[in-house]
Amino acid sequence: MKWERTEESNSYFLLKGPFEDEGNGTIEALRRFQWPDPKDPGLYRGLWEKARKLHEETEYAVVFYPRAGFWAEAEWLRGFGEFYSDLVTNKKFIHALLDKILEIKLEIVQRALMETKDCVDVVLAGDDLGTQNGPMISMQMYEEFVKPRQKLLFDTMKRMAPDAKLLYHCDGCIDMFIPHLIEAGIDGLNPVQVSAKNMGDTARLKREFGKDLFFWGGIDTGRVVPFGTREEIFEEVRRRVGDLAPGGGYVLNFVHNIQEEVPPGNVCAMFEAAMEYGRY
Repeated sequence: MKWERTEESNSYFLLKGPFEDEGNGTIEALRRFQWPDPKDPGLYRGLWEKARKLHEETEYAVVFYPRAGFWAEAEWLRGFGEFYSDLVTNKKFIHALLDKILEIKLEIVQRALMETKDCVDVVLAGDDLGTQNGPMISMQMYEEFVKPRQKLLFDTMKRMAPDAKLLYHCDGCIDMFIPHLIEAGIDGLNPVQVSAKNMGDTARLKREFGKDLFFWGGIDTGRVVPFGTREEIFEEVRRRVGDLAPGGGYVLNFVHNIQEEVPPGNVCAMFEAAMEYGRY
């Protein structure tokens, strides 16, 4: 895959995927492609030592991200436009592409968790299924292309690390998928993008899903953290703690990464507010 970062950006954006060219959306193109070897021992070298050190010598919960996802990689490999067209017009190719990626990911997850499972408290998986204003795919497409593969992936993760919590990362408007994600096996949801449609009513999310999920995130990085006043940040923290913390099951955090436009004082204000409101 080719990625590009402009001088004005602090992030890389996909420029082109290897299956994006015309004629590459075929089973034969998948066969010709040089896929990574998930059995390469270099992928796992040092994992056990690092996980053990964190587990035994620090007071932190150990979160492990074995790159367990398949939807985003499929989008990148095929290219966004072609990928979403193929969901309707080239289903056989999409199923084969997703299966190949999942085959590699399952091997990686099993080998990685074999190295680290006794020292890991949280295993992170993730794929983005939502936009700011709605889901990226229909429920019918989710049930055809995503859910069965998620179930297989999550079952494998839980089998390999039975004592770890499974945290699922997914941005955007995804409330319609949450019952299915719970059924597939997730224990927690990150980042609870409160600026997205249907996700801002965190009291509702807690009421409807709190018995099955813990929530991780929820402090708005779309407007409040970068542009809000100290008072607004305190109010944001107070609200999210009040909605999501009762009875436990809330890890206070920003919705997403702290970007360069965020004033350091606002970061400090979030932590100060957490100390004031985050005791229960």
